[in-house]
Amino acid sequence: MAKPNPWDSYTHYMLLKKQISATEYIDNINEHAFLGDLKGNILSMSPNFKFQEYDMELPDDNGKLQNIHFNELKAFYEALTKNFVGSAYGIRLNNEKYALSKYDADKKIGYFSKKDGGASIALTNSMVIFASYNTKLQGGDKIHQNVGQCNLAVEKLAMLLKASKY
Repeated sequence: MAKPNPWDSYTHYMLLKKQISATEYIDNINEHAFLGDLKGNILSMSPNFKFQEYDMELPDDNGKLQNIHFNELKAFYEALTKNFVGSAYGIRLNNEKYALSKYDADKKIGYFSKKDGGASIALTNSMVIFASYNTKLQGGDKIHQNVGQCNLAVEKLAMLLKASKY
């Protein structure tokens, strides 16, 4: 029997669920989520999410198409060192492109848009927190996933981890 991952509870209860009472949670508040350390290790991630590698054709500075091999995990961690600014090909996760909308340097949180949704990414002393939402998906509370719930989940978990010296 596999040993339980202690970080999974943070992923599931802080990023993918919404607490509505002392004992009740609503599922499916965010589309995807993961926790990682700042060394490039993923500690926990939601089902149906994975970092991918693939080849894609993208235009270079002159508009000429070139074949690029893209490693999402490597590119993601490189963007973290540049205040969430991705490579020329953007931040891509789970084969979706994310565009930085706003970066809060004081909180170390990036807010992103994507087709039909967006994401929030926060850094703590030693962790990275990611959650994405899809406005076409409905949560357990019958409300479509949205920017407010996503940002709140990431910001609250970031504050909790920082207070716990993570």
